[in-house]
Amino acid sequence: DKKAMGFDGIEAEVLKAGGYWIASKLKDLTTKIWQRRTWPHVWKGGRLAERFKKGCKMNTDNYRGLLISDHVYKAVAEPLYD
Repeated sequence: DKKAMGFDGIEAEVLKAGGYWIASKLKDLTTKIWQRRTWPHVWKGGRLAERFKKGCKMNTDNYRGLLISDHVYKAVAEPLYD
C-alpha cells in the first residue's frame, strides 16, 4: 500500500488495530495537550510532497501539493473539528 506516514512513523492501520490500549493512550495525550493548552512542536507543520496529476511531467502546473502530517495528530485533532 502506498500510504504515507508522518514524522512519528506510525501507520494509520496501527491506530485502527490498537483497540483499547491505543485509545487510552490517545486519551491521556489529549488530556495533557488540553491541560498545557499547546500542541506538541512536531505537530505544528508537516512534510510537503508533490503529487503528479496528469499531463506533461515537465510542466509544474501538473503537480499539486500534499501535506503529510502525523496520524496521531489527526486522531487527536479530529474530534475538535466535529
